[in-house]
Amino acid sequence: MSNISVGGVRIYSDERYEIGQKLELELFFPNDVSGKGVARVVWIKELPPGSGAVYDVGLEFLDLPDIAIRELLAAFKEKNSP
Repeated sequence: MSNISVGGVRIYSDERYEIGQKLELELFFPNDVSGKGVARVVWIKELPPGSGAVYDVGLEFLDLPDIAIRELLAAFKEKNSP
């Protein structure tokens, strides 16, 4: 994973997805918390040869368990606090 927030996540993938395709995800957090959810592909870009993956993919979270939302909010707050 590259970039994550409560709204979605940017990932790198060797698999091609279609815009609008729904994916089941399992998110793992540093404190041994995990949660399963659903996301939708909102954009996909092919990466140049030699990149670490074939595609750069933007996902929008559609359904996340409360524990995952709390963990994402806490991480965002920690990252942005002075």
